[in-house]
Amino acid sequence: VVYSLQIEGDNRVPIWVGDNITQFGYSMIDVMEKDWWNNNVHPNDYDRAINFLKNLTESQHTIIEYRFKHKNL
Repeated sequence: VVYSLQIEGDNRVPIWVGDNITQFGYSMIDVMEKDWWNNNVHPNDYDRAINFLKNLTESQHTIIEYRFKHKNL
């Protein structure tokens, strides 16, 4: 899934997401909700993803692999 996040305080808010997010059971409307990203990164990957995002370079672009929870699990 490719997406862009806007960081607002402790929240990561998707501002764009590829439509392949639907493979995880989410609609495009679901993923644009304020707390969606924070609530749906897989618990085993959350700390690593958060720490990585906190340390972005000046380019403000990065690639990192981690898991999202499936909506129905």
